[in-house]
Amino acid sequence: MGAYAQSNHGSSAGYTIGFDKAYDLISKTLNTLQSVSAGLTLRYDPVTFNGQVWQYQDPTQNNYNYHYQIRPISLFAESDIVIAKFHCVSPFAILGLGLTEANLTYHETAINGAQPISAQSGSKWLVKPDVVVGAGLLWDFKNPHYFLKTQYLYQYRGMARFGGIAAFAQGVPVNLNEQSVDVLFGMRLS
Repeated sequence: MGAYAQSNHGSSAGYTIGFDKAYDLISKTLNTLQSVSAGLTLRYDPVTFNGQVWQYQDPTQNNYNYHYQIRPISLFAESDIVIAKFHCVSPFAILGLGLTEANLTYHETAINGAQPISAQSGSKWLVKPDVVVGAGLLWDFKNPHYFLKTQYLYQYRGMARFGGIAAFAQGVPVNLNEQSVDVLFGMRLS
């Protein structure tokens, strides 16, 4: 017996800003490694989970809606390694290290007019190391100052525990890792 949670994944939208310095490494003999860029990236990608907690799997018991939000802000040093160039398209690999500051909040509200005898809420703040890997394609426009990037990014941030606060979240590890597919428009300053 006990409580169980029905989870309906809510919304997720992220924001990224960064700058980097590119170093051309064109090899006259092998023509394989084109350039390496290094810089800092700031990323904010909150996630919200909404659902219901049913005690004893019985809808007549004390049941609650829950709202669980994870708000991570990451700052990492990132390097894009451009492998080759085909006309105006360049594939690249992404590597990075950094830190993530995450704020976790949980809130329950009683449903169906039930007395809120065990509704709980709370928050937790933590800092975790961050490892970033990925790959993408870079498109150069005819104007050398503008470009477009599409990339797949995986951020390993580990797990967090939200212990002792709610039936759904009590001691359950929360995965802070993030996968994203980004389309970025950029401008080069010379």
